[in-house]
Amino acid sequence: MAKVRLIKIKRSKELPRDIVNEVYFEENKGLKGDIYADGGNRQISIFGTDSKRIIQENKDHGLCTVKFEENITIDGIELYKYPVGTKIRIGDAILEITQVGKECFKGCSIYEVSNKCLLTTECIFGKVNKSGWVKNGDKIDIIYK
Repeated sequence: MAKVRLIKIKRSKELPRDIVNEVYFEENKGLKGDIYADGGNRQISIFGTDSKRIIQENKDHGLCTVKFEENITIDGIELYKYPVGTKIRIGDAILEITQVGKECFKGCSIYEVSNKCLLTTECIFGKVNKSGWVKNGDKIDIIYK
């Protein structure tokens, strides 16, 4: 079963992300209380536990693994295989996939050596289409492809 494993929110640029048990997804904004909740197409970032495990097992520690932190860590589904425009229900909220993959950071040793960084192919960004609460353990459903 696909579900939420971890939720992180960034309340201040000076502090690391806080791990929280639940968060409110605000329509057309992002995570309520997050400093990056200002709309646009990258309101929520999502990354899978399998992708994180591969990075750790391969000891891939480029700039992406130091600088990038997703809002939602998921398990049991490979959302990066779904096209942009796919709608997802997580808890009470509905998200739409707006971007699959992200540009690697300039100077990243992983990308410079191999041109293979999982963030460039497996990180997901989405926008909130319907507000709602999301908590750890919530089921993830594809509602429209």
